[in-house]
Amino acid sequence: MFVSDPLFQRFDLEMASFRWARMARRSALVFSAMALLLFSLEARFAAAQEDGSAPAPGGATAAKEPVPEPPPPRVKLGEIAATPGSSVMVPVYFTPDPKTAIRSFTVEVQHVSNNLEFQSAVDGAIEGLEITSSVTKGTPDEKGVTRSKFRVTVTDKKSKGLPDGLVSFLMFNLSQDAKPFVIKLNTKAVSAEGQSAAQKVSNLNVVSGSVTVESSDVEPGMTCFFFSH
Repeated sequence: MFVSDPLFQRFDLEMASFRWARMARRSALVFSAMALLLFSLEARFAAAQEDGSAPAPGGATAAKEPVPEPPPPRVKLGEIAATPGSSVMVPVYFTPDPKTAIRSFTVEVQHVSNNLEFQSAVDGAIEGLEITSSVTKGTPDEKGVTRSKFRVTVTDKKSKGLPDGLVSFLMFNLSQDAKPFVIKLNTKAVSAEGQSAAQKVSNLNVVSGSVTVESSDVEPGMTCFFFSH
């Protein structure tokens, strides 16, 4: 019903203005919250890049272009996913060079160890190998980030040369307090020997691995390891 009384018309205008002002305030609050969220995510990503890790929002690993692997002889660590509080197994693969047999190699792995603790290196799927490891625990830096490193040596007891395949598993404990992140396992070659200890091999290549910490409410498929060799 149309009301021509100026009093009622003024009341309608005031109510309409009030509703528009309330909607504008709500929109401003929503945009402010979104801006704060984006700023928080950017700051978190920047901090993760500094400590050698990258965030994994929602426990998912972002799609990335495949990187060509270096030529053999090559040691490759797997990329696995796990939930907080779980035991983690990272596979170690070896690919030999058909022209040069390697009976033993040593690699060093460095990682942020605040929530991921290395336990030991154990046998893989190949018999007749000797696996040894040693740990150097780090201390927190000024940001509270601890970086530890460990060395793993794989040796063929028969001195015939290491075959192609899964030579070892790296065992870790993942803290219950771990947040969704990608913890990089930065790997470098320390030494490699041919069929005798005196024969040194200098062209051993490595491929680093990672542990993706998923949200605790994510139902993992296989969190121990992925055969990606």
